[in-house]
Amino acid sequence: MNSTMAPKAFDQFRQSRNDTAKAPATRGKQAAMPAAAAVAAAPQQASATAGAEQEAADEAALRQFDLDVRFGPCKGISRMDRWDRAVKLGLNPPPEVQQLVQKHGLNSLFNKDLFCEEKPF
Repeated sequence: MNSTMAPKAFDQFRQSRNDTAKAPATRGKQAAMPAAAAVAAAPQQASATAGAEQEAADEAALRQFDLDVRFGPCKGISRMDRWDRAVKLGLNPPPEVQQLVQKHGLNSLFNKDLFCEEKPF
């Protein structure tokens, strides 16, 4: 290999790297968004993410209740009905289940059992 070719190849590489370094760092909607609007949108996005994370944690706790065989079968019975049945039988179900179901509403998907076909996930 000729020693004069190596510097030329390196210069070409360096030039292409410098060209890409001049490209804007952000693209899409945020590039067009003013800085003040981006700062104002950040808390809303964070709260929406926190809400989604909390719902996922609540759903995980309710799934644990569904999978606990000590409280009887869960297929075809709402979580609240299963919790009530466990209380009547003296099985001491976790009170968090009742709180979570009531927090999200008795008609919500949080009251459906794990095997319900209506679940979006």
